[in-house]
Amino acid sequence: MTEPEKLNLYKILKRQGFVDQEVLLGKEQRLPVRLVAVPVPEDVANRRRRKAKKNRDKRCKPSKEKLFMMGWTILITNVEPEKLTPKTIDQIYRLGWTIEVLFKAWKTHLKLHLPNTASKDAILASTASKLIFSILAQRFHAVIELCSSQEKHASILRVANIVADLSIIFVCLFLKINIIDMTTHMIESHAFYETRKDRINMQQQINRLCLG
Repeated sequence: MTEPEKLNLYKILKRQGFVDQEVLLGKEQRLPVRLVAVPVPEDVANRRRRKAKKNRDKRCKPSKEKLFMMGWTILITNVEPEKLTPKTIDQIYRLGWTIEVLFKAWKTHLKLHLPNTASKDAILASTASKLIFSILAQRFHAVIELCSSQEKHASILRVANIVADLSIIFVCLFLKINIIDMTTHMIESHAFYETRKDRINMQQQINRLCLG
């Protein structure tokens, strides 16, 4: 069995200005895939090249071929050409960053990565409730986007922030608890310093200074 010929993207792109063909991917197991090369905007390509040239490590000095290839986005897919054009594949790929935005919303506003209790059961309950709020934020975002005009679009980050700010209200509605009773409980449970024998808190220090 003859060794498959390696693809020289630089030469192909220099010659024909595009790539959209089936290739074999892998060294041991050859997987047939579709390889697509899509040109990036000139300002994006130039920004990539400037960044590469500023690298102080002389061993990383970019070659002429590498600088040329920075003007392209190389994509691999198994979707047939009849279903998706190279341009559409590129547009779908660019939407991948929305997943990162969603994770940021979960982490920044809904604190999904921070367990706020110590016991196993409490951590499970806390995580479950945060997942529920994550789903709630996504549903609210979808509804707001659906009901808005085409000129205005909802931000999942901002919607998640609103859900986090209103979380106490959602909890009260879900558990059928009076919001004043819940607020009173939160103040009694979380608004006061813990009693400690090894040191005094700031308010105690202020009181001592005021009372002499």
